[in-house]
Amino acid sequence: MKLLMLFLLSFLSLSVAGQVIGDFTLTDIRNGNEVSLNDYSTNRAVVVIFTSQNCPYDNYYLDRLKQLSTDFEDRNVGILYVNSIPSESAEELKSSVAEWPAPYLSDKQQVVMKLLGVSKTPESIILIPVNGGFRKIYQGAIDNNPQVATDVKKAYLRENLVNVLEGQPLTYANVLPVGCRIRTP
Repeated sequence: MKLLMLFLLSFLSLSVAGQVIGDFTLTDIRNGNEVSLNDYSTNRAVVVIFTSQNCPYDNYYLDRLKQLSTDFEDRNVGILYVNSIPSESAEELKSSVAEWPAPYLSDKQQVVMKLLGVSKTPESIILIPVNGGFRKIYQGAIDNNPQVATDVKKAYLRENLVNVLEGQPLTYANVLPVGCRIRTP
């Protein structure tokens, strides 16, 4: 039984990594501009992070996420924040995300959430451009300590992103995120 479970978990992990994603377009809550994934086709990588304003885990990560954007903005990495919570209106979010350093996109129809197979916030994805689309190479947790940034021992997202930029294999396979489940209507 253990062997079967290990096989299934390995298969599920492999099916997520390597998935090719097509383009999508969402509205940036901060300014009303349309943002397409294809806008980042010349970037070395794109990080998509699903967030919520009402999940305590997202609040724990707020400063770390803003720092991630700042640290990678000059390294040819696109960072997109996505809110797929239908009950969090764009008008309510506008003032709280106005100063975010990267696009904060509204996905109230949950199209991109379903496309990328996301179920929690915060949940992160690393995409790399390939053959007119994007390949998903990592999906999961940001790091191993949501509540205490100074106690992080494994920075899954950051370390994997550095590896991508250096042409190295990922340090971490997909890691299940800890956070709040995104409810679907």
